[in-house]
Amino acid sequence: MNKNEVYNVLLKGLSNGDAAFRIKWAEFCVEHQIKFQELFPLMNQDTRTAKRFMSFVSDCACIDSNYIYTILVELFSFRTQVHTIQIESHFAKFWDLCGLPPENEAEAINLLFDWVKDKNSNESVLTHSLSLLNALRLKYPDLTPEFIGTIESQIGKSYKLFDKKALKILNTLKDDF
Repeated sequence: MNKNEVYNVLLKGLSNGDAAFRIKWAEFCVEHQIKFQELFPLMNQDTRTAKRFMSFVSDCACIDSNYIYTILVELFSFRTQVHTIQIESHFAKFWDLCGLPPENEAEAINLLFDWVKDKNSNESVLTHSLSLLNALRLKYPDLTPEFIGTIESQIGKSYKLFDKKALKILNTLKDDF
């Protein structure tokens, strides 16, 4: 199956397909190492297709995180060309599943803090952002005070799962000091 056929199958199927469809084609793309960049235009299709494509990216990452890691820098750059949906917050999950490319670290750190502070961030974005910031503060200890302050300011303002994870991290951080 050539790249145009894969693109067309996904274009048709993402808007109507379910999770089983996405997983089947994620497995196919990973197994055949389909050049993922050629699928990026699916993000500029109708809203439903674009949203399901972002879930498709996550499906691929769950199957083979390295497959998606190799295109994350390019995908992050492409986000400015997407006009159908807001895709930026999806990167919290992508980076948590696949790893954060060093090229994106500086901008990612700012975004992750913004997402944790944003009352409109969903539970997934919040928990993935917490995990990433917790890992990043080990690499960059100077982030720790801001991370603690951010966690403390957000406890009780969000989801119970966020609060549980935040308190667990906070207790660990305070034990470290």
